[in-house]
Amino acid sequence: MKQKKTYLEIIRIIAIFLVIYVHTGTDGAEHYQIAGNAFSYCLSLVMYCLAQISVPLFFMVSGAVLLHKKETLKDVLIHRASRILGLILVFGFVQYVYFYFLNPEIGFSLSVYFKLVYSTTVITQFWYLYTYFAFMLILPFVRMLAVSMKKEHFLYLFGLHFLLNGLLPIVEYIWGNSRIVLSVPLLEGALFYPLMGYFLEHQSDEFFCRKKFLVFTNFFGIMAVITNTVVAFMAHRQRGGAETLEGMTAAIALVLFLDLRALARHVKVSYRLQRIICFLGSGVFGVYLLEPPLRDSFRFIYVALKPYISWFPACALWIFSAMFCGILMFHIFKKIPVLKKLF
Repeated sequence: MKQKKTYLEIIRIIAIFLVIYVHTGTDGAEHYQIAGNAFSYCLSLVMYCLAQISVPLFFMVSGAVLLHKKETLKDVLIHRASRILGLILVFGFVQYVYFYFLNPEIGFSLSVYFKLVYSTTVITQFWYLYTYFAFMLILPFVRMLAVSMKKEHFLYLFGLHFLLNGLLPIVEYIWGNSRIVLSVPLLEGALFYPLMGYFLEHQSDEFFCRKKFLVFTNFFGIMAVITNTVVAFMAHRQRGGAETLEGMTAAIALVLFLDLRALARHVKVSYRLQRIICFLGSGVFGVYLLEPPLRDSFRFIYVALKPYISWFPACALWIFSAMFCGILMFHIFKKIPVLKKLF
């Protein structure tokens, strides 16, 4: 087994669960649209807010595992960027076939396939893969930036993100103004979250694992969840759809990352359990690549169980079933020589 940090694999597992949850529509993430009682409505809004940390968590893990490595530009382009491009083409075709099965009017041809893949409309969920490909292209520059930054720079970066994307939008809303956008390139998700993941994993000292600090950060995280839930509620009432503040989402992701990191340092996990977690975590990417057909194929679990155990437990079992199947399929795919090179 490769030397993997168990808590990072747990974060991956949580992230893919939330990715699928975001795409469950009124069965899950948007259940507030049809909720029949106050409890279901509130639970749905809270889960909607928590689910927004899914992609930030993926980028934070990427920063934690990639930005400290020393690789040549050739290595990055050949072994990382080209691999992601290959995955886009291969699994873009898989998704195109599935998309065509559901919508035969689009036509089935190489020209349509390349047009859809190029424009990302073959499957909207693949936007992350395209963003990740772009991140691979600029990885050498982000590495130089990360290793040259001091602790105070990372803290300033997070504070700036929280101020501009978490606090100011609230003030602007109270004033009755439309959103005032101050563009700061480093605050883009594909840069900000990898840098934060790198900092938390490689430059944060023991202070960040102390009990008093964790109590403070968890209170901070709870307040961020409450704030985003209130914002989601107000947006739903005024505009018909829930919204969240990215700065608050970043705070929630930060706290979860810190909690699991601290827990990993204080709780010993058996070797067998580590192997199980790493097996599941290493298959998460495959679940993402096949997420729409997996999600659709296992929806029958939700339909069958909802009348007996309520919507959220049924939704969770639906997602876990799709995840487990996708992880098994991914490990099987890795045995195929051509796909093995991509993974």
